[in-house]
Amino acid sequence: MADSVIQSGVQTQVVAEFWNEQFLKRLEAGLILKGFGRTGSIPENEGDRVHWLRVENIADVTSSLSEGYDPDAQYVSATDLTADLQEEGSAIRVATRLMKTSVRGTLTEFTNALLYQARKRIDTVLRDVAFGGSSKYYASASQWESAVATTDKLSGIDVSTVVAYLRNKSAPTFSDGFYVGLIHPYVAHDLRRDGDWLDASKYVESGVKRIYQGEIGTLHGVRFIETTQAPIDINSGSAENATSGSALDVYKTLIFGPDFFGVSELYGLKIITRIPAPESKLEQWGTIGWKSSFATRRLNEDLAYLIYSS
Repeated sequence: MADSVIQSGVQTQVVAEFWNEQFLKRLEAGLILKGFGRTGSIPENEGDRVHWLRVENIADVTSSLSEGYDPDAQYVSATDLTADLQEEGSAIRVATRLMKTSVRGTLTEFTNALLYQARKRIDTVLRDVAFGGSSKYYASASQWESAVATTDKLSGIDVSTVVAYLRNKSAPTFSDGFYVGLIHPYVAHDLRRDGDWLDASKYVESGVKRIYQGEIGTLHGVRFIETTQAPIDINSGSAENATSGSALDVYKTLIFGPDFFGVSELYGLKIITRIPAPESKLEQWGTIGWKSSFATRRLNEDLAYLIYSS
């Protein structure tokens, strides 16, 4: 990623303190998807490969025990799922002279912009994996994405149907008894009109104590989190009712349970400050950046549905 030139000053002595005490603490807390993924591990001497063990359901018990006899031992199927760590990061370039003439508050704005960048990049990587699942559902009973029309808005019936599909596959809910849905603001605007929608502001009355970041409400057993990270497929829908003559944009909503996808810890997350940078022969500029490595992958396609709507 190319460096960005910042036309404002920062105070050298506070950079490390601010980043180490604020940036690192606030980064992970602001991520949307990471907290819902199952944490993977790197066994000793395994290098950069993260592992998740997927254990299949054991066959049902079909008969009672007989006195004096042990039952036959059952087989259990387990799969070792892996993903390699990938590095992410960015650096900004600042002029040494400008760093000595900082305006109060500039550092805060500067680091907030980098914090936003880091959060969005990590969430985007996780988003691309999570929204790449194979279990798909099309709103209003459309048959495929190119058939999604202007009338195919996401509705409560669609949500209820997807929840029924997940339960039919024995997909577990999170510990609070709900699935989680990631939804674009435009789609959320339509869904809020459903008569069974419970707004997040009323959770105290209904006994829900913990609110996820970005959570807006619940419907039919799904707690919805509004995020602009929910993908939009541009011009991929039907052109039949499009006022512009081009195909409609199709919005994707993801509803899932625990263990649908996995994510490792953010390994080696650190702030690198070089002021001035060794590459600057006349000590005219320096760099400040962030860097981390992590891995992610889907673990069980049966634990989520991707809904396509207009």
